[in-house]
Amino acid sequence: MVLVHAGEVLGRLPPVALEMPWWPEAHDLFAAIRGRDGVEITVLRLLEARSDRAFGGEVTYLAETDRPPSARLFDWEGGDPLADHPLRQVWARPGGPEQLLSWAADRLATKGLNRTGSAEQMRSWNLSALWRIPTDTGPVWLKAVPGFFAHEGAVIDWIGVPAAPRLVDFAPGRTLIANIDGDPNHEVRDPAALRPMVALLTTVQQRSIGRLDQLSAIGVPIASYRSWCPGSPAWSSSGAPSSTCRSVGRWKC
Repeated sequence: MVLVHAGEVLGRLPPVALEMPWWPEAHDLFAAIRGRDGVEITVLRLLEARSDRAFGGEVTYLAETDRPPSARLFDWEGGDPLADHPLRQVWARPGGPEQLLSWAADRLATKGLNRTGSAEQMRSWNLSALWRIPTDTGPVWLKAVPGFFAHEGAVIDWIGVPAAPRLVDFAPGRTLIANIDGDPNHEVRDPAALRPMVALLTTVQQRSIGRLDQLSAIGVPIASYRSWCPGSPAWSSSGAPSSTCRSVGRWKC
């Protein structure tokens, strides 16, 4: 882990072993560094990964710290970790997380919610950053997303509960979401347990029929099949997509 403080690269901490293999997860890394080195960090971004898989292996993060640690630091021999890029997200830049948390604190205060502890960084990667903020009414989740997801808060607001979580507040590219009690259920495969979720999702889909103007008004990008392949028939006589449009699924990100 390479540490930065007050806009200056301090150096690299010794490696630390983690049980969770998922690179975007930050809370276990945060806890491990605090326990071993006694320093608070905020993960900014992944600098390098020595693995051909999308999880596990040896990786190096860039993290911002509230103060220089007493632990010995080693020189970082890679490229300039502070070199900017036009597509870099605000939470991946030094000072960016503080900016997001300041926005969240202002919005919570406006809603009459009082923080009861420090925000806990849960995840940070190219598609989102996530913090859990304790308040006097329960945890609130701060989520930040890239510009192409900037309408996420507006869409959650349009969907409403129970199909979507309860919004505390939102702005383009960032949301404050009330906690949802219960288990994550990531590994659930029982059809009986999945059917209620499917019913919620199909209800949302049905509700959106004929309401593209409403969705467009709140910032949802509207892209029909014909807009991807102008001048091409939408479907072949067999019911399969036209061969002239099969390349649509090969977009590069």
